Amino acid sequence: MKNEALKKSVLTAIFAALAVVIGFIQIPWPPAPYLAIDFSEVIILACFITLGFKYASIAIVLRSATRLLIGLTTTVSSFIPYFGEVIAIIASVVIILSYMLITYITKTNHKPLFGQKEDNPEKTPFVKHIINISFVMLVFSIIMVALNFFVSVPIYISGGSHIFFTTIIKDPQYAFLGTTVWAYTVGIVSVYLPFNLIKGILTMVVFELVHYRLKQMEI
Repeated sequence: MKNEALKKSVLTAIFAALAVVIGFIQIPWPPAPYLAIDFSEVIILACFITLGFKYASIAIVLRSATRLLIGLTTTVSSFIPYFGEVIAIIASVVIILSYMLITYITKTNHKPLFGQKEDNPEKTPFVKHIINISFVMLVFSIIMVALNFFVSVPIYISGGSHIFFTTIIKDPQYAFLGTTVWAYTVGIVSVYLPFNLIKGILTMVVFELVHYRLKQMEI
């Protein structure tokens, strides 16, 4: 039992380290230079299906802590230090929870792979792969756009002086975001919705490509 717990702990640390390394592979988002698509959530999802939610949550925290320690994240707000990592943690939790929900609905969920081996793993029907990917992509996009709309963009852009969108659109200093709710909505949605849709679909497609192989491995 102790040996199993040690192996899980080591694997969790490995997944967290891989998530940090994979995070260096980024695709810049031209409409907003401060945004970039990375694939660290692929590793977090791999940790989830291998070890379960508890260890995936630990890997998420370790990933963020490591990035803070090596200086990959800086403070942009005195209101919430290292605000970017807070958003990264939320994004990872959202993508795991949405994946858990849709795989339960489509009956494609399974026990953590640790300690199991499937020589001939059951193939998931292609249509269910599409359903899983589409659901996670849409839920992830909607939640992250809403988060950015209401609090993330105001806090990030203003450095914490505004914590909600209703105050930042009234501040002439940030008129470029829009001075009405409609203008602000159009600006945020036009930038963040395509970004999160593409990030969600790329993450899920890459993850599904490695998922079947993970099921064949003896971990």
